[in-house]
Amino acid sequence: MQDAKELVSIVTGLLAAPGPLSFYDALGVTLAARRFTEPSDDVLRALVSMHDAPQATDGARAILAEYLSARAQRIHEQRQRSRRPLTASDQGKLVRAVVGETLEVTLAERRGLGFRWQLIEAKGSVQVIAQPARASTGAGIGAAGFTVVLLAAGNAKLTFAEEPPPGHDPRHKGAPKPAQVVLKLLVNAVGNA
Repeated sequence: MQDAKELVSIVTGLLAAPGPLSFYDALGVTLAARRFTEPSDDVLRALVSMHDAPQATDGARAILAEYLSARAQRIHEQRQRSRRPLTASDQGKLVRAVVGETLEVTLAERRGLGFRWQLIEAKGSVQVIAQPARASTGAGIGAAGFTVVLLAAGNAKLTFAEEPPPGHDPRHKGAPKPAQVVLKLLVNAVGNA
């Protein structure tokens, strides 16, 4: 499997080669790019350059446009997640944000059973601040709140876990098991979201 630098190098070579950029050239690089869960900005810039190259055929442009359009939609969805409070339903989905932004995390608590959410681990350049308990009426009833400040570009991962009440034994038949939520963040430098 090619890494991002190899793929950018291949695209650079195709752009420098004499003759047209064919449908098959574009198909080869887009298939390679699809192997990355989250292609780097360098890979995306290289593919945009290939799409915009004057020697690109209509077929090459079509295949690149389809891939780039799908990536743009996915990036938009990831960016939209950062504009609302994150919840347990965001587990497994990437959240894209920009350095300096503040994210809100709201996790429903099973207070009647005595469970409370705690931050277990924060990887990456983030600062997580627990918010005071929510009021017993109105929006956010029985929810734990956290504020996440994004300090530097890179990947971040937040792990929250329910802390059971004292004396809770998960081995007891019918006893509720504590839940865990893992949130993945991709923090871009300003202007690169």
